[in-house]
Amino acid sequence: GAGTNLNIGVANLYLGYSGTGFMNITNGATITSSLSLVGYQFGYTGVATVDGTGSTWRVGTSGLRIGESGIGILNVTGGGDVLTTTLNVASGSTSVGTITIGGTGSLVSVTNVLYLGGSQTGSGGTGSITVTGGALNVGATTTIYGTATLTVGPTASFMSKALSGSGNIRDAFNQRHILLIDAELIIADQRAIRSTAEDTVFIFVDFLE
Repeated sequence: GAGTNLNIGVANLYLGYSGTGFMNITNGATITSSLSLVGYQFGYTGVATVDGTGSTWRVGTSGLRIGESGIGILNVTGGGDVLTTTLNVASGSTSVGTITIGGTGSLVSVTNVLYLGGSQTGSGGTGSITVTGGALNVGATTTIYGTATLTVGPTASFMSKALSGSGNIRDAFNQRHILLIDAELIIADQRAIRSTAEDTVFIFVDFLE
């Protein structure tokens, strides 16, 4: 509950290491961890849930990985808050990584880079992020590989300093797709996909096949 604070320290946090692992952060509790891997081993599943106002998960410099080689699921709902330096979703070729952000005030903040459907070394498994409410904010580059999709709902927001890759951003309101182009930032139907860079040029697209 509120005021509960667990600091794991420098040890790695694994969910789905040799079975199905669950972690629930609710009712205003806080967990602080270093390298955190949800869905670590092939054939196993890890599920992390951060739910409710004041419920927070803070991940240190080694970052957060949802779907390393197995199935990783992160749910952030009801005003929950996740802050991580880096975020990898579906890193390995056998992995499935899924993040759902929903509800007013729910927030996932990535201070550095986000890799969706892979890692810094290249494409990986099947990754998806769905933002139905709240926000996903990325302080550096978001890379979306061809096996991955980022879906942003009409009342949600996604902000990234830069976009790269060959995956898709989907507008959940009208189901139109945007194919990402390196170094360009595209908005469909003038919805809120914004860059923190002051010199960003927005391209508005009224119709996409």
